[in-house]
Amino acid sequence: MAKQIEESATVVLNKANLIDPHAARLALEVVEKRFPGKSFLLQNSLQQGGINEWIHSLESTSTSAAAPGFKVDYRRYSRGEQAMAWLDRTFVITAQHPPLACGAAVALIRELL
Repeated sequence: MAKQIEESATVVLNKANLIDPHAARLALEVVEKRFPGKSFLLQNSLQQGGINEWIHSLESTSTSAAAPGFKVDYRRYSRGEQAMAWLDRTFVITAQHPPLACGAAVALIRELL
């Protein structure tokens, strides 16, 4: 997954409605630190207007900036997609103290990256 992020101009982190705003900010901080210079958008695609920032990003990015200068190894890409399939899951982290749950969520995101 890290290679795909490195090769992209913009990364959309969808389903923002499923986490609290503080955890969302922490998640953005983690990925922005790991991948400096990349554009990360946090959105809820099901909300009316939820994709407006992404659409604006697509419209304002030049074709040369959006298309990286590399060849895609589709076999490797396919293996990566298969390995990532497990990420399409729901995680529920609970704690008696919400800051502990938030910290656990951030640690999980760091581990996945």
